[in-house]
Amino acid sequence: MSLSDDRKEREATESARQSPRAAARMEDAARSRERLALATALVTALGLAMVGSGPTDLGALVTLAGLSGLMFAVHRYGRLGAGP
Repeated sequence: MSLSDDRKEREATESARQSPRAAARMEDAARSRERLALATALVTALGLAMVGSGPTDLGALVTLAGLSGLMFAVHRYGRLGAGP
C-alpha cells in the first residue's frame, strides 16, 4: 500500500466520522484553494504572454501580481493540504 493510498483511506475514515455538513464545508474549502492556485497560474501565464509579445509595463505588472498570488496560493495549499 503506497503512502497516498494510506492517506486516502485515512481521509475516507475521517470523513465518515464527520457530519455531512462539515465534510461539505471542508470539500468546498479544498476546491477554493485549488481554484485560487489555478487562477493565479493563469494570470501569471497571461502576464508572461504579454511580456513575450513586447516589452510592456502592464505585462510586467500582471506577471508580478500573478506570481505573488501563486506564491500565496501554493503556501496556503501546502499549509492546509489538498483535502480535509
